[in-house]
Amino acid sequence: MTLELQGMGASFDDDVLATTGKSDLGVKLFINGVDWPLNTPVRFTYPSLPVVQAVPVKRAGSTLTSGAFSAAGTLVVKWQ
Repeated sequence: MTLELQGMGASFDDDVLATTGKSDLGVKLFINGVDWPLNTPVRFTYPSLPVVQAVPVKRAGSTLTSGAFSAAGTLVVKWQ
């Protein structure tokens, strides 16, 4: 099986999920504790399920202001 998060990359890093409302903010993904670039399928074998984590990250050298933001992507699971 494969797992993939499809979405638009942040303006400062295509491997990070873009956010709305904060152009210097993105969401970095990890799978089983390892970097998981956006739009990259990862193989796994059921019943062993992957652990997915999402962490907010900012553009290097930027200063973020408080306020709301959102991010959206599509999680795709494929059988093979």
